[in-house]
Amino acid sequence: MRSTQYIRHPEVPLYTPEPDLIHEVVGHGHLLATPTFGELHRKAGVATRRLRDEENVRFLSRVFWFSLEFGVAVEDGELRAYGAGILSSYGEIEEFRSMEHRSLDIVEMGSVDYDITHYQPVLYRAESVDEVAEVVGGFFETCTDESIAELRAEAAARTPAAAASRA
Repeated sequence: MRSTQYIRHPEVPLYTPEPDLIHEVVGHGHLLATPTFGELHRKAGVATRRLRDEENVRFLSRVFWFSLEFGVAVEDGELRAYGAGILSSYGEIEEFRSMEHRSLDIVEMGSVDYDITHYQPVLYRAESVDEVAEVVGGFFETCTDESIAELRAEAAARTPAAAASRA
């Protein structure tokens, strides 16, 4: 396993767009040590090796980003962060509850671009960790180049330009 070997600059302690030791240990370390999230990471790795098309790998990486890096879930009636990117960003952990929250949607998560240099304005909320395991884990477990190509086509059909051309 590879890990970064530096720590963020003390002038910007609240957030760094590049993973550092804080991100690796505080963000990913505990996730990898838990059965549910460790298994999700494993499934993501297996899925990545299964894919041959670069655009499909990019789709999968976005799902990973919005789930295992910036995931939030409801627990005991309260919204909680579990994503490594949020947990390792003191600034973002203070802000994540006030961001826009959308339901888990694999098609949307895999199609949306994101900017690593800023806090994520939109987060995808699961109603439980079980939902994360079922929806995201199910996607990682079963995705193929063919199934992701279908999801990408569905995403393209959802865009306003596609809707206008059908009218």
